[in-house]
Amino acid sequence: MNREQKIYIINQYYPPFMAATGQLLQELVEYLESNGWYVNMITGKNGNHELPDKEVTRNQTTYRLSNTTDCSKSMFKKLFSYITFLWSLNWFLLFKVETGSRIMVLSTPPMLCLLPLLYKKVKKFNIIYNIQDLYPEVLVASNPTLETKFWVKLLYWINQQILNKVDYIGLIGHSMLDKLQEKYQVQDDKVTIIENWALKDLEITQNEYSPCERKKTNNITLLYTGNLGRAHEIETILATMVELKDNPSIQFQFVGGGYNYMALKRKVSDKHLTNVIFTSFVSKEDLPKTISSADICLVIGKREMAGYILPSKFYGYISMGKPVIYVTGAEDDISEHIFKGKMGWIIPNRHHRRLSDLLIQCYLHPEYLNNFKKNVQCYRDQYLKRNFSLEKYNTFLLHVLETHQLSLKKVTV
Repeated sequence: MNREQKIYIINQYYPPFMAATGQLLQELVEYLESNGWYVNMITGKNGNHELPDKEVTRNQTTYRLSNTTDCSKSMFKKLFSYITFLWSLNWFLLFKVETGSRIMVLSTPPMLCLLPLLYKKVKKFNIIYNIQDLYPEVLVASNPTLETKFWVKLLYWINQQILNKVDYIGLIGHSMLDKLQEKYQVQDDKVTIIENWALKDLEITQNEYSPCERKKTNNITLLYTGNLGRAHEIETILATMVELKDNPSIQFQFVGGGYNYMALKRKVSDKHLTNVIFTSFVSKEDLPKTISSADICLVIGKREMAGYILPSKFYGYISMGKPVIYVTGAEDDISEHIFKGKMGWIIPNRHHRRLSDLLIQCYLHPEYLNNFKKNVQCYRDQYLKRNFSLEKYNTFLLHVLETHQLSLKKVTV
């Protein structure tokens, strides 16, 4: 192992916590280890104080910093968990991270990158800002009245300083770059775009589930998995379920949680809909079986959020060979993939009749749906395999390593 290939990665969430960014990071870390990197993962205990402070394997050390519990039902607890993580991270950066280190910081939670930047000059840190979603843009998109608030303007200003001062910016989509350029005018040469990917368990098991073995009925099942939060528009799917309530052959399944998950569950109960099933989050090991049981998978967006967030569940769905319905109001990288690969359908927000008609068509004409399944497999294998993104990360980080070493040599000369 080349000890020069060393990097710190900072994210508040990492397994055993179920956050999507943490699970993706775990697979990235494993891949980097296999390619000669030594990875120091800095993450939070998030209230689980039974977790060890430090875990060491051959090519990785995981540091778990003490912070309070992150309760999804309480915004105050989430905020305090974030603040206590920042407090612990501050002292760790100051006393534990070596001078001249390379650090990749994720945007979950937001503004986390500000802390390493405070020590950038003194400790000669080389900083990559990996942006998974844009804040405060997401907040403002969900509540436009916040745009004029002083504290929101302050967050915009802080974000501008972060983007100006980091050495590199990693983005997960071209539509996100468009939004950054529009608001912050970032330098193109600082930006690298690497899409997220499907988790390894989904890619490995995609061929284990035969459609003949799986489907015992002629029903059509539309599946949504993961967090269904405030950033997801639920009126379209609710109106569709109401319209199809008397058609027992079309079923809807929601697996996960979140603010709008609970809101949708209440509304379904109030309307006495019997064609909808709600179940809580499933383990990573059980997720392939859950997705395999569906005929079509659902991704939900919102016009105001386009480019600010990109739902990573899309990559898991297509990895399992599932056509996708994307309910959205604007174009982004996901809609472009679906359109280019003919892997599913894009339904504008609030157009529930189009969604209802589409589901009926898929039920009445199985061959129509099967053509889209074939398209998914073809496009996925050509453009969106898991290793494509992981290899891009390895190449990008090697470039960062080489550039940083050259800059350090110039300073010492």
